[in-house]
Amino acid sequence: MQEEYSTVARRAILDMAKTFEDNKKIHQAVITYKDLIQKVPESPEAKEAKEGLLRIAQSYQKEGAMHSALVLYKYIGDIMHM
Repeated sequence: MQEEYSTVARRAILDMAKTFEDNKKIHQAVITYKDLIQKVPESPEAKEAKEGLLRIAQSYQKEGAMHSALVLYKYIGDIMHM
């Protein structure tokens, strides 16, 4: 069952994830982005959350953290085919 969030709540969750990302709390950012995507996958905020995960994956790749990058790339690929 999909939970319903108001637009304001979705934006607040997305903003929280971006704040985690900006403050280098990457693990918390990833969890928050994924949670938003799972709860409201068709929302505009979920699209932005996917972009956030892609940014993090690219950052991991640039830093040489290939396993972490591949895990996120696979997750993004999997959710794009749902």
